Amino acid sequence: MTYLIHAPQLIMARKRSMLGLGSVNFKHLVKSLAALALVTFSGFAVSAEDLLKASNEKFILNLPVTVQDDDLLTPTQLLGSAPGSRHLRPDELHRYFEYLDGATDYARLETIGYTYEGRPLLNYIVTAPENWERLDAIESQRAALWNPSQPRPCTDDLPAVVYLGYSIHGNESSGSNAAPWVGYMLSCQNKDWLDSALKDLIIIIDPALNPDGLARFAHWSNTRRGKAPVSDPNSWEHQEPWPSGRTNHYWFDLNRDWLPLQHPESRARVKAFQRWRPNLLADFHEMGSNATYFFQPGVPTRTHPLTPKSNIELTGRLADFHAAALDQTGALYFTRESYDDFYYGKGSTYPDVQGAVGILFEQASSRGLVQDTVHGKLSFLNTIQNQLTTSFSTIRGGWEMRSDLLNHQRDFYEESLEMAHANDCKGWLINARHDKTRLNQFLQILLAHSIEVYSTQNLPTDLATEFYEEPAMWIPYNQPQYRLIQALTEIRTEFEESVFYDISAWNFLFSFGLKAREMETWDANWTAERLSFQSGQPDQEPDGEISNPSQPIYGWALDWRDSNTPKALYRILEAGYVAYAATESFEAVTANGSPEIHQAPAGTIVVLNRQQLPGARQFTSLPKENFPDFFRSLGIDIPTPIPLKSGLTPNGPDLGSATFKRLEIPRIGMWIESGVSSYSAGEIWKCLDFDYEMPVSLLSTSSLGSLDWDAYNVMILPPGSYSNVSASQVESLKSWVQKGGTLIASQGGAKWASDNKILEVKWDKMAEGSSVETETRRPFAEKGLNQALKLVRGAIFMAELDLTHPMAFGFEDKWLPVFRNSEQLMLPSTDIYANVSLYNSSPLLSGYISDGNLKKLAGTANVIADRVGSGSVIYFADNPNFRSFWKSTQRMTLNAIFFGSSF
Repeated sequence: MTYLIHAPQLIMARKRSMLGLGSVNFKHLVKSLAALALVTFSGFAVSAEDLLKASNEKFILNLPVTVQDDDLLTPTQLLGSAPGSRHLRPDELHRYFEYLDGATDYARLETIGYTYEGRPLLNYIVTAPENWERLDAIESQRAALWNPSQPRPCTDDLPAVVYLGYSIHGNESSGSNAAPWVGYMLSCQNKDWLDSALKDLIIIIDPALNPDGLARFAHWSNTRRGKAPVSDPNSWEHQEPWPSGRTNHYWFDLNRDWLPLQHPESRARVKAFQRWRPNLLADFHEMGSNATYFFQPGVPTRTHPLTPKSNIELTGRLADFHAAALDQTGALYFTRESYDDFYYGKGSTYPDVQGAVGILFEQASSRGLVQDTVHGKLSFLNTIQNQLTTSFSTIRGGWEMRSDLLNHQRDFYEESLEMAHANDCKGWLINARHDKTRLNQFLQILLAHSIEVYSTQNLPTDLATEFYEEPAMWIPYNQPQYRLIQALTEIRTEFEESVFYDISAWNFLFSFGLKAREMETWDANWTAERLSFQSGQPDQEPDGEISNPSQPIYGWALDWRDSNTPKALYRILEAGYVAYAATESFEAVTANGSPEIHQAPAGTIVVLNRQQLPGARQFTSLPKENFPDFFRSLGIDIPTPIPLKSGLTPNGPDLGSATFKRLEIPRIGMWIESGVSSYSAGEIWKCLDFDYEMPVSLLSTSSLGSLDWDAYNVMILPPGSYSNVSASQVESLKSWVQKGGTLIASQGGAKWASDNKILEVKWDKMAEGSSVETETRRPFAEKGLNQALKLVRGAIFMAELDLTHPMAFGFEDKWLPVFRNSEQLMLPSTDIYANVSLYNSSPLLSGYISDGNLKKLAGTANVIADRVGSGSVIYFADNPNFRSFWKSTQRMTLNAIFFGSSF
């Protein structure tokens, strides 16, 4: 069916809009005419698509609200396909919401950011026209809700904010396919009870929280279906390939990134959240096809203790609205099972620690157009219907509970300040020693969450000695975001429950490897300026400017302790400069004389001045540019390289000693696909490619047979299973290592390499809760709990580093907090010099682990690094790059890449 829409309809819609809002202008009329062109000239595409789908009459939604608007085009009319007939792409969602923006006086479309692949991130904001006219006053009143230092605002006519977030997992696309219909119904005139609700609400629609993943999944599904829908779960349409559309460009689960903020999608989303501070946030997902429909409350005992009881009570009341709406459609649903409200880094829990109510919705997934399930055939249309239904039950609940939600938000922040005053401590004093980059990364996260942070001054001698010689910052507890600060920094080892849907610990002080002290007293005179995104890191004084020497110097020393130095080193090696790594500490005479002697720790990078010393030009292909000019052009913020006067050192090895190891530019290959954890592989890929701008060849395990192994000097095996790798390919890997390659493998990848005798170490497995031999029966009801006791879903443990090993270069403390979410235990190597990092005798820092498994973990290895022939093998028992925010152990990945041949 081809839809022909006449220009007068659109123009009349604009006339109506112009009467409603003074801000509407000619640009919006142009948008409407452009939408007309898209429809009129896409007639062939729409007609051609009929060859691949059934007639539109079979795909009809039951709209939850009666609407009437002859001028406004439905998504079916504008996009040319009925709901559930195929999967909408992000560009189509953008097109439709852009059309609505130009055709109604109820809404405004904002682009809040862009994905890695350049797709816009959208917020479609809807409220009554009269609210747009007084929006500044509304925002001012709402800001007072979460600022107890201001008088409590009158909420009689203050709108609540409802945020509807769809399909943060791209292959859970029923939410995003429901979103344009939600937008259409909210934008229409004569909308049943909605006209009254929009006077009391501001509704924000985020139609695609993960556009890159949604695009990947829509392409897969749309190009692998036929005219006749196939419900067989084994059909190609339902067998999405690795890495699936669940994740973003770098294969991250964005629904775990609300706290860490490691991705542009999350940073844009949280910036919008902090601007509006929604009172109610709905997070729309999908789950296994044989399930039904879930909405919160989840398991009552799995709520984080920082979440107030009033939040739980409001969640329960909102559930009544969802149940009533779904009852009218005859949908099956469940609550109070499976899901929890513990980890605050998810869309349904992040609001709970900021005075809002987050609600998780999980719809059984059809993945394609229809799929066989235990409940019968599940159609894509049906999944969209349920998401549409609960979108409006959320709006209805937000409207009828508006006053309670507004008061809950104000009460939350007043109670937060009361909790801060009752705390015996005043806040956190923090620095990162010589790693200003990492301190600044942590600062940016705090500021993004609207946490107040200050620089310090006039610290007493004891604190100045410990914190002030490097940049330090102060995070006071006495602020509205007290609960969120606690969530980011808490240490918790006792829990009401032992089963977790996600991780049980996520302390950011540990993950960033920061030096921190919780202060029992604090003098106001120690607080300096409040830091902002504009002011940047606490230390505003430049490190100094590297200058071209007036006379030839021997080389320059780069401090490896700053997290940005690996990025600079790669560029230096790529340009052809000659660089060495110091495997022992040394002193050197400086060329600038201030100070005269430079104290260089092990791990220092020495770049030789080969350009200006004619007697040392035996190296070929040297860059023509002087190193100071080149370094200045990099624009990378690291400590200024120290010019060295001579290769002769007052103390420690001379620069020509064998303890200085020549560095090669890394040529990195990473195995992917078929059993490899896409999350873990994505964490490594994002770290090296995006954060450090180092190219990584992604090598499919199915193509290893034709691989040119000599093209790489570093090979990475992420966590996963490698059962499809043949015996001949294992031999090729062994030979490559023997000839000088560096193999880096973690978790399942490390065990696989060990099992295949590339570097043999012994492994064990946590087994708490397994059946005792003499037992013949246990209660069936305890089966889930018994199995859960074996798991470490995510906790933090203490390991002890050998600081003399090249794998530990850049670390300044032998005590290393490590994140662990695996049951596999790596036993110490029989080579006593290869055990880089071992768990100590009492390793639990924060999170849940059973007593029996804790005893088994003590004394096992976290990192083993050893020589094999002319090459090196580094095994990680755990994931050092977990979710990209575990910055302290991430350093070891960089050390393995650059220093793998240095031990």
